[in-house]
Amino acid sequence: MEKQPWLQVLGEVPEILTLQVDLRDWKKTREEIEKLEAIDLLVNNAGVCKMNNFLTAPQGELTEMMDVNFNAGFNVSQVVAKMMIEKNISGSIVFISSLCSTFAMEKLSIYSCTKSALDMLTKCMALELGPHKIRVNSVNPTVVWTEMTLKIKDHINSMPNLSLTPLGKFADREDIVNTVLFLLSDKSGMIHGESIRIDGGLGVH
Repeated sequence: MEKQPWLQVLGEVPEILTLQVDLRDWKKTREEIEKLEAIDLLVNNAGVCKMNNFLTAPQGELTEMMDVNFNAGFNVSQVVAKMMIEKNISGSIVFISSLCSTFAMEKLSIYSCTKSALDMLTKCMALELGPHKIRVNSVNPTVVWTEMTLKIKDHINSMPNLSLTPLGKFADREDIVNTVLFLLSDKSGMIHGESIRIDGGLGVH
């Protein structure tokens, strides 16, 4: 069984503070975050993907994906941004979106819509938080082989994504990590309100 990400981080950096909370619990999430002293960098990375045709997708899948993919990021970011403003902290917030936010893919209508919502939230937050020196961006990767995407590997491989990618490969985890680190750093000080595609050139078509 793959080690939980927070356990892996704790093993690599023993002094790090870890906090476990069900992000679908709006109130509990806010209570736990408010216990922290200060946050200047935030990455919203929680996500779930379930495949279904639009005509057969049940309400439960819509609710779950909206709760995890969109509502959780909205909630966490709202609390963190308020803390930043109250404590006069300049910071950076990054959402992990998806290339699916920009074009339709079979059996991914709900997932794609949650990611499109994140991209628009990125722009709206950028407009409101910019005057407080808080930058907000999202990254929109093509396929990255993670525990989540491996569950739908056959479906992904049946689509033409890879053959339409000029670089001829999907993204590695490091590609996403490096872009996020750049957006969190002062080196990207004038990048704000953007959705950065990490797609190996798929978007040129």
